[in-house]
Amino acid sequence: MPLLRVKPGRTRQESPRQWHGQSVVRRVEVEYSDGRVALEALRFVVVHANQLARQAALTSIKAQTHEAARVAEPIRRVETRRLACAADAEAALAD
Repeated sequence: MPLLRVKPGRTRQESPRQWHGQSVVRRVEVEYSDGRVALEALRFVVVHANQLARQAALTSIKAQTHEAARVAEPIRRVETRRLACAADAEAALAD
């Protein structure tokens, strides 16, 4: 896919970021704030999804870590409880 844009890295050690994709120009109806409608040429850019893979992976890892902590808390509370009999165990299950 053709190179659409190159942006320098955020730090000196970071390599430049590049976006590859397809650019398409289409004429579409545009309504302006004054109410007039006109045909204008708009540029649409299609970027390949794997360019966002790193960001998506980091977001997914963060969400999974958060979810694991949320699920572990009730389990930890139940495991620390001491139950004297079956009736106490059933009452704990109801909680």
